[in-house]
Amino acid sequence: MSANTTAGQRKRVGSAGRRPLSPEAKRKSVLAAQAKYRATHRRQRGPDTTVKLSAPVSRRWRALQDRQGCPDKNDMANILMDLWEDHEKCKTDHSKSTPCRHDARRVSGSAHASHSSHTTSTSKQHGHAENSKTLRKCLGFHGWKDVCYMEPLVKEITGVSMATFYLLLEHLSLETHPVRGSGLSAENSLLVFLMKLKLNTPFKHLAAQFSVAPSTLEQVFLLILTTISDLTSDLIQWPQKSVIQSTMPSFIKRSFPNCRLILDCLEIETDAPSHLFTQLRMISRSDSSFKAKALIGLTPNGYICFISQLFGGSISYPQLSEENSLKNLLDSGDEVLSLKPDRHLSSIHGIRVHNQPIWPQFSKHSSRFRDDADSLNRHFDKLQQQLRTFSILRSKVSLNLLQYLDSVLQVCAVLSNLEAMPSGDA
Repeated sequence: MSANTTAGQRKRVGSAGRRPLSPEAKRKSVLAAQAKYRATHRRQRGPDTTVKLSAPVSRRWRALQDRQGCPDKNDMANILMDLWEDHEKCKTDHSKSTPCRHDARRVSGSAHASHSSHTTSTSKQHGHAENSKTLRKCLGFHGWKDVCYMEPLVKEITGVSMATFYLLLEHLSLETHPVRGSGLSAENSLLVFLMKLKLNTPFKHLAAQFSVAPSTLEQVFLLILTTISDLTSDLIQWPQKSVIQSTMPSFIKRSFPNCRLILDCLEIETDAPSHLFTQLRMISRSDSSFKAKALIGLTPNGYICFISQLFGGSISYPQLSEENSLKNLLDSGDEVLSLKPDRHLSSIHGIRVHNQPIWPQFSKHSSRFRDDADSLNRHFDKLQQQLRTFSILRSKVSLNLLQYLDSVLQVCAVLSNLEAMPSGDA
């Protein structure tokens, strides 16, 4: 370059002449920069600490400062950092039911003594709902404590009302209840059991929600299933004919005054068994899937009064009707409304069986026929879905639960009876 070249005419040497850094050197430089940033921005806890906030953040916090009664920006930042640490503590220790410190009374101090007393009196009035609102501020899922204040939500995820839930909780004895060593409270153990029946949630998903091992939840489910099955073994009873007559809906009584039973067949799909003989016994002839079948008997008003033992899917409906003991419970002159075609009960002397489609015993041109026909169809659809609202009965049952399927069916029938409302007319 000549000496006459001005400074503006000089060419800058490009980066092509520089030696590129190795990946290890780049990593070390990045780590050094991060360490320098953390060292310069580390928050020193002390009385003289000054926290600098940007203008947009300050404007957004102004309303929060006024609400908390904390005019100092530095104190407000320290308070929010303390609340965040409490969030992290609740996130890791929520299974131990650690009381959270998220109440505004904690951060207000002496300037808010009157507000604290007002909040205390309000919490005494509202009680459980106030505790639930405070608990919801913690991170994570707390089980029964998060859902117990909303009965529609309890009904949706468990299939039972609050009264039924507490009734079951009261009758679970401490000797057989799997609370000890499972890490779950009695309420959460029963909640897991009912959620499995209603939603058929996999044990892995429930384990992630309740922070418990999947094998532990499966043991909890089986222990509660055995306990409730033993407690409710005598709740599926055959009612007297006078009781059936007094609770029979009017649209059934007008056409079938001697109706004693409404019969349905429940089919439950299962995984393929490991043994060939069991596969041949459980395979269905209609769709080549593996199923278990049971005969379900309901009173005209919708109470489940009969459950047969489970049979393999290869058995036909007439054979299923012939194999069970239902014929010994019916009397001469009884009428049976069968939602599946039945040839065995109709062959018994003195028993009249009405197969689908079932129509009212009136003239088809009368208005009473149309009204009762609509009522019968809606009633039969409701009865058919009564047990099928439990997802565990309409989903594919795994092999580890196959041996407990009789108990599952019995418990679901008992829960359905507890939730059913008597209806005497239409």
